[in-house]
This record gives sequence, C-alpha cells and structure tokens, in this order.
Amino acid sequence: MQGGEDPALRRECAEGLLAAGFDGYGYGGWPVDDDGGLVDAVGVTARLIPDGMPRLALGIGGPENVVAAHALGYRLFDCTLPTRDGRHGRLYTFRGGPAAGLAGDWCERVNIGNERFRRESGPVEAGCDCACCARYSRAYLHHLFAIKDAAALRLATIHNLRFFTRLFDRLRARP
Repeated sequence: MQGGEDPALRRECAEGLLAAGFDGYGYGGWPVDDDGGLVDAVGVTARLIPDGMPRLALGIGGPENVVAAHALGYRLFDCTLPTRDGRHGRLYTFRGGPAAGLAGDWCERVNIGNERFRRESGPVEAGCDCACCARYSRAYLHHLFAIKDAAALRLATIHNLRFFTRLFDRLRARP
C-alpha cells in the first residue's frame, strides 16, 4: 500500500487493493524517519489491512524497527539491511547474550572492522550458534575483512541472518 505520509492517499490505495482482493498486503514506501524510527505511515497502513490478513513490511530491517513493526501486526519482512550490513562488517548481537530480552537497549551493532577487534578471541556473540560464531573469533573475522577475503562477507551475513532468525523466534514466542 502506497501513499507516502498522506493518510488519505494510503486509504485510497488500500481501498483499491482491498477491492481487488489479494491474499495479503504490504507497507510500501520509505519506512524510516530521520531519527531511525518508523514513520507514522507504517502504523496507518497496518490499521488499513483487515484483521486476519498477512501484513508485509517492505524495507523494514533494523532490529528495533522490526520489533516495532511486529507490535503493529506485521509478520512478514523483506529488507536487504541484514545482508548489506553483514557485507560491510556491521553485525548484530543481543546485548546480554542469547537469553537477553527485547526491552530497553537490547541490541548492539558490532563494527568488526574496528581496531579493538583485532585481538579479540571470542565469537561475534557468545552463545550464538551460527557457523561464524561456532568456528571463528572476532579477531579472525576482523582479519578477513582487513585483507578483503570474500569469506568475511559470507560469515558476517550468516551471522546476521541467524541473529534475525533468533529475533523472529523470540517475537513469535511473545504472548
């Protein structure tokens, strides 16, 4: 459902799409404001989609925004951010480890290219069961990015995708 930040245009688009009768509906447009939070149109669009219909959040991929969109009723997400961030050495972790909740400051972004990771022997995230964390240290991943080894891109992407799988598991477990 398109319409920018104009609720009337969103409603007009929704009416046309609902009349056509699709199996589900999605938020379309730029979803993030200048402060990194969700724009109001994401919530407006969610309320225009009838109960029981799948809600797809296009372009919503930051962990905090995924949690906020989930609270609005979105259950399907399509965004390049987790893989793009991985390819640029930006990895997500749960602050406080795998058992951490989703309240407060629960997510951390690790820029593996930072010099401080050059000698860190632990995994990207302690307790993470992804192939990257199970086998390689932060120092090794830092090294792979430093020498521009293609394995760095793959390992970081694997970690971020597993992070999101675990995030969705937590969201599904919520009442």
